[in-house]
Amino acid sequence: MTRTQSLLQSVAVAALVVGLAAPAQPQVKELTRKDVPAAVLAAFEKAYPEATVKRFIKETQKGQTVYELETLEGQTTRDIIYAPDGRMLLLEESVSLSDLPPAVKAALDKKHPGAKILRSEKVIKGNVTGYEFLLEHMGKTAEALFDPQGKDLKFYSNPPWFTVLRFTVYGLRFTVYGSRFTLTFPVLPTRYWVY
Repeated sequence: MTRTQSLLQSVAVAALVVGLAAPAQPQVKELTRKDVPAAVLAAFEKAYPEATVKRFIKETQKGQTVYELETLEGQTTRDIIYAPDGRMLLLEESVSLSDLPPAVKAALDKKHPGAKILRSEKVIKGNVTGYEFLLEHMGKTAEALFDPQGKDLKFYSNPPWFTVLRFTVYGLRFTVYGSRFTLTFPVLPTRYWVY
């Protein structure tokens, strides 16, 4: 057996192991307006009468179904997740840097000096409000999340399907992160991302 065939077999075995070891991913389906529950539409229209919906999405994970609406109102984008009965579960709303609370600006400057802000959002989950940032610094990206007083906020916990699994098959190292995994060749200093 040639080295190439052996390598291909290793990759196939590892992909099978990843497929069997990775928990089920959420089912996501794009919908039309008529497919969204009336309670969700009523709650949205009451809260944001001037907003336009760009996409309707239905997501089911572990038997729980939610509806996400991607919206635009002027320059403000919102991603809103509703329960089927119309309760808002999560709101992510774009926010300009000039509208941030002073404590959040100070914390961001202190903890991430020199970082370029790629995205800034106000996030509301239940009765907890936070400010989430996607940052870039020296070619790397990171996320930061603060409460309105500028303290670090652990808003999200990794969902149960986001697990890290590491294993080696025939000298190839695999690392599974949720719905993607890396394949590291011991001979090459390159990491390949597979989605």
